[in-house]
Amino acid sequence: MSIDRKDQHVEWCLPVEFNIYQARALKLELESALALQLPLVCELSAIEEMDGAALQLLLLAARECQLLRIPLRFKAPSQVCLEACSVMGFAGILEPTP
Repeated sequence: MSIDRKDQHVEWCLPVEFNIYQARALKLELESALALQLPLVCELSAIEEMDGAALQLLLLAARECQLLRIPLRFKAPSQVCLEACSVMGFAGILEPTP
């Protein structure tokens, strides 16, 4: 599992291949992380492959954190992640949420 509970937050490290083939398992990880009701930090530095399913999962994380009033931070997005979000029109998603 790529979820690590720290003292004051949960770190969710996303894999090198962040795509539809990992989406189901990663959604379950996200649900586990959110259940802890701690601020969520998504580590994006390892991502080398990203598709629309991956973006949907990031959008889901953002929406759920907003609904649950859990702070969310995207940490160190890889160049692939930045480009994919930009091409798909969601570059702003990687900005910190209050």
